[in-house]
Amino acid sequence: MTLVEMLQQHAGSIPQKPAIVFRDDKLNYAKLNDMVNRVAHALLALGVKPGDRVGLLLPRIPELVVSFLAIAKLRAVVVPINFELKPKKISSILHSTSPHCIIAHSLYLVLLEESLPKDRPTEVIAVGDNGGNCLPWDEIQKKGNTLDPGVAIEAEDIVYLNYTSGSTGNSKGAVTTHANIYWNTSASVYALGLTPN
Repeated sequence: MTLVEMLQQHAGSIPQKPAIVFRDDKLNYAKLNDMVNRVAHALLALGVKPGDRVGLLLPRIPELVVSFLAIAKLRAVVVPINFELKPKKISSILHSTSPHCIIAHSLYLVLLEESLPKDRPTEVIAVGDNGGNCLPWDEIQKKGNTLDPGVAIEAEDIVYLNYTSGSTGNSKGAVTTHANIYWNTSASVYALGLTPN
């Protein structure tokens, strides 16, 4: 089972059920799937292909989940970037992963600018206000294509590079597949006794 299959199943079978609850807002599965497809098509337009890495410099907000799933829908690889790191550490991650593009919150655009390798221009999608020359998230959500991009994905495809803290050297990205996330989540659901309600 892949993350994409799970999202599409839920969007089809329980479209109005809340998928994300953030503060006082709720986002149902149908709306989540539409948002994910819009971002996936925006990434396709930027040239993202299966296996490409896409950086995420975002706090824990709904756009983080949407971005993660959009990258997964393209069989691309999520590269999380910890905004609490110093520019030198972030630059090391960017240098080792060479992300095709980055989705960043506008709060961290200055940090990103300080961290980006100067010899490699990188497209940036900006979440929030003051995005400068970046592609605005809100514009993607207003105009984007809500159709599924239709990329074939397998459970053993890499979806995520889970970066270590780098406490004894440079951070290292541990490879994580769709299956890894599915089975870890299934084990947590079982252990915590979670139900659909």
